[in-house]
Formats: sequence, C-alpha cells, structure tokens
Amino acid sequence: MATCARFLIIALASVATICATAARAEWPTRRINLIVPFAAGGGADPVARQIAEEISKRLGQPVTVDFRPGANGTIGATAAAKARPDGYTFLLTSPAPITNAKPLNRDLPYDPDRDFDPIIHIAEAPLALITNASIPAGTFGEFVEYAKLHPGDVTVAISGVGGLGHQAAVLMSYKAGIKVTYVPYNGAGSMMADMIGKHVNASAGFPAAFIEAVKDGTLRILTVFADHRVDEIPNVPSIVESGYPDAQINAWYILFAPKGTPEAITAKLGGVVKDYLATDAVKTRFKTLGYDVTGFDARKSTEIIAKDRASFVELLNLGLMNAP
Repeated sequence: MATCARFLIIALASVATICATAARAEWPTRRINLIVPFAAGGGADPVARQIAEEISKRLGQPVTVDFRPGANGTIGATAAAKARPDGYTFLLTSPAPITNAKPLNRDLPYDPDRDFDPIIHIAEAPLALITNASIPAGTFGEFVEYAKLHPGDVTVAISGVGGLGHQAAVLMSYKAGIKVTYVPYNGAGSMMADMIGKHVNASAGFPAAFIEAVKDGTLRILTVFADHRVDEIPNVPSIVESGYPDAQINAWYILFAPKGTPEAITAKLGGVVKDYLATDAVKTRFKTLGYDVTGFDARKSTEIIAKDRASFVELLNLGLMNAP
C-alpha cells in the first residue's frame, strides 16, 4: 500500500512537471492583453508600446496595449487583478496603484501584494519640477525663496490626488519648508495646456513629457528629484545638488502578472523582456524617453515597492497627502 502511494505521488509530480513544461513550451497560443492603467499619450504609453511590440515579435502572438485610465491607476489595476491568471493578461504600471493605492483606500477592490506577482522592473526615471514664466525663478533655490515670500499662492498641477506627481510635489514642499496650492487634473494633456497657458505655476512630472515645451522656452525645469542629473537635460541640477537630498523620488515601470499565473509563463515572459532590455539600442531608445533601463528581477522589484510604499505612508501619516 505504501509502495502504491509512493508511486502515485511520483506519478502526480511527473504529470505536474510535464504540464508546466508544456505550458511554457506552448504558451502563448493567442492574443495577450497588456493593461496600462493610465491614459494613452502619457508617460507609460511609449514604454508599453515598445514592450508590447517586442513581446509580440519574440513570442509570435499579437499583444494589445489596453489603456484603462482612472482613479490614479486603480481602475486598470482592478481589471488586471480580477483577470484569469492564464498568461493572457498582464499589468504594466508605474508606482501609484501599487504603492499608494492601498494606504489611501482601505476599501480598494484589490490588494497590490496579494493579487499581483512582479515579473520584471523595466525602467525608472526621476520626476522633476517644471515651471512657467509666471514664477520669477530660474533655479530651485529661487523657487523656494519665492514660495516662502508668497505662502499658498504658488499653484502646482498634479495628475490625480495621491498619485506620484502629487507625492513628489508634497515631498518637495515638505522638505523645502514651503506651502503651495495643489491643483488636480484628470490627465497630462489638460495639465500641460494649463501649464503653457500660465493658469498654474508649476508641476511635478516626467521631464520627458515636457521636454519640447522646455526646448522652445515655454516651460523650465528647475530640478530633477534625484541624486544625479538627467542626460537629456544636463544643465538642470539634481535635487541633491540643490541642497535637499531627502526629496528624491523615482518613477518606475514594472510588469506584473495576476497572482496564480503559472511560474513557467512568467519566467518565459520575464526572460523575453530582460533579453530585450539588455541591448544597447534599447537602452539608448529608453534614454531618449527619459528613462534608465533597469531589468531588475522579481525579488528586487518587491524590495523597491516596499521601500517606496513606506516613503508614501510616511507622508500620509504626517497628514500631507490629503486631497486639495
């Protein structure tokens, strides 16, 4: 009897191994859906499209970039969390719906840790402080000085309450000891238009999203919230150079799978993306978008998520992330 049981266990293990190997060998057999929980045309757009194109090319199946904006990324993240974990739905997102959403909303319809597995950390970029000519400041120090002389009068556009831009602006204001007024927007397009039209004074966002307006002199970038300068704007000091080393904040893009997606599939997909990111041409291409390629594995991704969430919770506990 014991011998039969042992043979049964061995047989079941063999079947599981065969099934896992088959899943990896055969997958994918149809279209893959890549959910991006933000609007088309935003910072995630070019990253997602390039990753989707490469996955499709290497795996031989079409990949749809499914933009599902709203509620700071939580609408799209909810859809991804509730999708079948069969290897045909994935999530590509920046931090907000993963690091900020749960601390802000206890009734969130998904749990970022319980419902997702990180596959690979794709790229990262520091956010920056962008202003228009309505603020008489050519440096971050001058901006801080002006804001201190006019407490609450400086308006800072944010793309969604509780999002990364909001977090960056709050962190900057807190560390610099200034009071500003936050103005929330539903998307980058309207925010950009009001920045250019001088309806708001400043914004915290991706340098790449504003680079054309910066080149033509319409907008200015005063600092990047990092410990180093960005290659595309080498004349712009980092926030560390500006004297505020505790005001650093990075945006990143991580590829996630719904929890329960077979490991053979996530390993195969992660390998495809990692190989793609390792090429010099891709690193150069991402540089032009304002991002540094990373290629961190799932374990490192988890560590980054935990660290960034702790930073956000600190601001939240100080009562600084309230809605304007």
